[in-house]
Amino acid sequence: MKAEKTVKSAVVELTNVKQNELEQMWSNYQRWLHTGEGADRVYSANRQQAERNLDIDDLKDGKVYPIFLRKDLIELKDCESELADYFFRIPSKQRYGGIKVPIKTHMDIKDEYEICESKLLKRNGRFHLHIMIKKDVFVRERYHGVLGIDLGLRQPVTSVALPDRDTRFDGCRIRDVQTHFFYLRRQTDYGSNRSRFYRREYDKVNDCIHKLTNRIVQYAEENGLLIVVGKLTGIQDQDNGKTMNRKLHRFPHYELRRQLEYKAHWNGIGYVEVSEAWTSQLCSRCVMKGERNAGLFECNNCGLEVHSDKNGAHNIGRRALGKLLKPLSNAGGFVASPGAGSDEPTALRDFYSLMKSVSGMQTQ
Repeated sequence: MKAEKTVKSAVVELTNVKQNELEQMWSNYQRWLHTGEGADRVYSANRQQAERNLDIDDLKDGKVYPIFLRKDLIELKDCESELADYFFRIPSKQRYGGIKVPIKTHMDIKDEYEICESKLLKRNGRFHLHIMIKKDVFVRERYHGVLGIDLGLRQPVTSVALPDRDTRFDGCRIRDVQTHFFYLRRQTDYGSNRSRFYRREYDKVNDCIHKLTNRIVQYAEENGLLIVVGKLTGIQDQDNGKTMNRKLHRFPHYELRRQLEYKAHWNGIGYVEVSEAWTSQLCSRCVMKGERNAGLFECNNCGLEVHSDKNGAHNIGRRALGKLLKPLSNAGGFVASPGAGSDEPTALRDFYSLMKSVSGMQTQ
């Protein structure tokens, strides 16, 4: 399969001539988008890409939009200078053959990667490039277990590895950053300072998500685990009170899942989403309905007392095991215990054995 990833880069060390050409290119593009005027000053391929990616008749006034760059017209070459990592050619009406700009990236772009449609953006007066790359990956079809992940507010990210039940609580930094900047905004009048706090919060939260998802995918890769995430359906449509509604709408559930999925596939790890229905209410030991109280799950049937998010993540992992009865070509395959043979019957016997051990284990 093809795995894709966006490499974010900054345009650096521009000469005055190239800076002016990019500024003119950006200004002409935004003017054409919002007024329809000056189309002859915008490169035809850039207009075509904009019409493919944007609803030209429904653009927001005052909003700036990225310039979409067609993949067959861009070029990436190594830069021998220490000032930049690569030279990137941007197709432009301002210069025949395009504008070659030096860029710095957060990762190496190898020769075997396919360079796809990219975007030129401008933020805080500086130009940036988002370069889409693709590579061929072979997502493994056999796993030693699953990593069930529950997304919440009390514990933002709780993961349980099955069948050994290794449990990790993470993501609290995201919650703390959002709480901190919410307090700062409340103490600040409307204006540039308030807007600055929104931008700083976004950058810090994004950095937290990036580091967190890297850790999760690395752990899954090292232990041969299929990543399984509970799919939140309609949770932000519910009315849970002013404070809870604000937290639910601000918490980046979608971005966490998006980064986990593409990073998992980039590293050849399967990613599956399953319904969260009843996973927080059923006991992970006896599968009977229990009670949640201040972060503690209690089962009156078997007497289990466990952290409620751990119980939910455990159930999410088990739900995935119940679905993987045969190889899944897109999302990861079937679970087999370490050292299982390559023949299908043996692998399936190992799978049923693993399912039985997970279903009957005594949760602590």
